[in-house]
Order: sequence, then C-alpha cells, then structure tokens
Amino acid sequence: MSFVPKDQAHPSRCVNITPSNSVDLAFVASAVRVAVGGDLRVTTTGGDTTTIPGLLGAEQLVVEITRIHATGTTATGITIFA
Repeated sequence: MSFVPKDQAHPSRCVNITPSNSVDLAFVASAVRVAVGGDLRVTTTGGDTTTIPGLLGAEQLVVEITRIHATGTTATGITIFA
C-alpha cells in the first residue's frame, strides 16, 4: 500500500478563472479542468510557456501552472485546483 499525504491527495482550493496575458494566477495550480474543450496556453512553474492543443470538454490536466494566457487559449470554463 502506498501513502499519499493529505495535502497531496485532494486539492484544498478551486477557482474559476479568466485567462490573462499579464497576470499570474492567485496561487500555483496543481491541476486545471476545462468545461468546453480547446487549446490551453500556459506557463508552468518550471518557466515553460506552451500551448496544450485539443483538450476535450470536462478534461482535467495535472500540471503545475502559474499563468493561463488569454492569447492562444480557446478552451473555456476553466477551473484551477491546488
């Protein structure tokens, strides 16, 4: 049996966000979910900025994100988790 610390097992925060080209997220997201599919342009905690193409509606992506950019993001209904 593996042990997962409580703070890593379940997110304690979730917020619906509006993408921005100039403002970082209020907290580092450990996962993101889109209600309506499309592309997601993000900056990760590692400093990479990339477009993740073709996410499906209701898809959840596990990655540490500091910003979700307006330009290059076509997915909508974006919720971040931490």
